[in-house]
Amino acid sequence: MKFIAFIRQEGQGCDYTIDCGATMIELKAKTVDEATSELKRTIKEEYCGEYSLGEAIIYGIEVSTHIPLDKWYEDFEEEEMTKIKKGKEEKERAIYEKLKKKYEK
Repeated sequence: MKFIAFIRQEGQGCDYTIDCGATMIELKAKTVDEATSELKRTIKEEYCGEYSLGEAIIYGIEVSTHIPLDKWYEDFEEEEMTKIKKGKEEKERAIYEKLKKKYEK
């Protein structure tokens, strides 16, 4: 099992944007107790001083999957282009049908 910790800066965060002052940390541990100890050490070493944290949550992850975002964005763009092309074709067909009726007489 893999462990990650979600930590958030105390208060509103740094500039009031969504989750500014929040981050996820991968913990190299095999048990919740080890993960807790590692998180405590990490907070002491890296997150003490200038500001303090207001929240920390440790999550145990059984499965993780890398998401191919590049491919997703390509798919989104292709879908949008198809929609635009279809709309353009529908407008052209409507004009064609209107002209066809007008000049078939």
